This record gives sequence, C-alpha cells and structure tokens, in this order.
Amino acid sequence: MLKTFGRGIAMLQPTLNFFARGKLLLTAEYFVLQGATALACPVKYGQSMMVCTDSISAGNPSGVLHWKAFHLDQPWFSGTIRCNDFTVEHSSDPEKAQLLSKLLQTARQLNPDFQISDGTEIYTRLEFNPQWGLGSSSTLVSNLAEWARVDPYLLNQRVFNGSGFDIACANAGSPVFYRKGFVPEPVHLNFPFADKLYLVYSGQKQNTREAISVQLPEISKYKREEISALSGQFARCRKFSHFQQLMLQHEQEVANFTGLTPVQQQYFPDFDGTIKSLGAWGGDFFLIASSLKPDKIKRYFSDKDIHTIFRWNDLIR
Repeated sequence: MLKTFGRGIAMLQPTLNFFARGKLLLTAEYFVLQGATALACPVKYGQSMMVCTDSISAGNPSGVLHWKAFHLDQPWFSGTIRCNDFTVEHSSDPEKAQLLSKLLQTARQLNPDFQISDGTEIYTRLEFNPQWGLGSSSTLVSNLAEWARVDPYLLNQRVFNGSGFDIACANAGSPVFYRKGFVPEPVHLNFPFADKLYLVYSGQKQNTREAISVQLPEISKYKREEISALSGQFARCRKFSHFQQLMLQHEQEVANFTGLTPVQQQYFPDFDGTIKSLGAWGGDFFLIASSLKPDKIKRYFSDKDIHTIFRWNDLIR
C-alpha cells in the first residue's frame, strides 16, 4: 500500500511510526549540567519518523538502509548506510551522516538485538526550521531510541554528553522540572501575563555540543540549590513585574558564572521590556517580556533583521 509523504513523494505504508517534540530551556542553562533543577518546556512542533521495512524500489541494493529527511515538505538530508555496521556509503551531508552513523552504532551497542532489514527506508519530517535550535537532534535521538528499544537518556549521553533536558521534553505533555539523573516532574505553567511573553529566534544557531564543552567552574551545593529555587519561582510567578525581575536575576547569575554579557545589555539596551537568553548563550531563542503592542515588538526586532517571533501560547505546549 502506497502513501504520500511530503509533496507527492510515494512510499510504502510505514510499519513503524514515531514522534518527538522539540524543546526550550527556560531556566538553569549551564547550571543544569551540574545538577541544578531546570524549567524545561516542550514546544508544539516536533519530528516524526517513519520506518518502512520493505523497499519501494526493486533497484535498491541489499544490505543498506536508505534515510531521507525533510524539513516540512523540503528534503534537507539523504543518505545510504550499511545495515551490518552502519558505515556511510554516501550522503548529501557528510557531517550529518557521520552523526547518524554514530547514533545507530551506539544504539546497537546498547541493544545488540537492534537489527535492520535490508532495504529499510526511513523518512523523517521536521516541523520546525532546523536552524532554530528547537531540537532536531534530541527529537531524532528520542525517536531512534524508541525504535531501537534503548534508554534515550543513555543514548543521548553517549553521543552528545548533554544534560538530557531535551530528551525529557521529547515525550512530555507539559513543561517539566528537570534535574539530571532524576525523573522529570510535570509542572503546570499558568502565567496570567502570557500575552506579554514572546519567543524570538536570534538568527544565530548555537552549537550545543560546542557550548557545553567549554570548561566552566564547578558550582557549590548552595548555588545549585539557589538556581533550583529560582526555577521554582519562575514556575509559580503570577505577577508580570516580578517575572521580569526573575529574568534579570537569572541573567545576572549566568553572567557571573560564565563571564558572558547578558544579551539585552549587549545587543538590545534600548528595548522597552526584559530579554532573557534561553539555552546556551550566543544564539537560538530569547524570551521577551514586554507590555509593548505586538506590532511594535515586531517592528523593533525587524529593524535589527530579526523576523522569527512567536507568542508564548503559539509555541509552548
């Protein structure tokens, strides 16, 4: 049975279907790597993965896995990988192919029974721009782990050495308190001022692997508890002015820890509102809290060549 995928791309009805959500880290960036509790938010967009165990084309060579990745309806990666050892035969992007090969090899190390039939075709579809940093890698890890029947946190740790908050978001139905090595705790965010919150893509994708490889000092138990408490204050906050104060406090904590300059101070000192970096500083998304009208906010950032802006409720699940 044929099914259409993307713009008229014919494929066999998939035998397996997976989906994982993207993520944003609201609090405890950097500190979460050292055990602080973070407030992490799954977003409304994610990545699907369809696994077809029979090749649609009789001309497909045996012994290989065919991988085709789409961003919405546009292809953005394709490759052929050997089923026996997951070495790359050819691809449209060697760097992406090597990462995919490493993920598959690691999954088999974790579960030796993970085997792939000759001619298997895999189609992934990313619902957001991969440049946004919303989790093109973490959603892939989550889907692969479910398919291979391995622990997604362990697979993520072996390949990326991250905190794992993005894996927690991948299958979460709501925001969570996340602490490395512990079960995520669901949390209901009820911000009465949600209409004054915006999420803005900076236009600069941050490389998470490079960001977390930077050597930073170890935090004390007191600082870890202080940051964890700050995450709790964010979640419980019901007053807009207090929320802005928490944003400024958090920015200063990270600035003191990393030696980096807060994004608002460095790039947007004249903005009428409060701006907080999300995740690794220097790219991806900002959280904006402002009483300005939406058109004025869009105009301000548009003048700085920043055009991807979401309302809080339009992006956060």
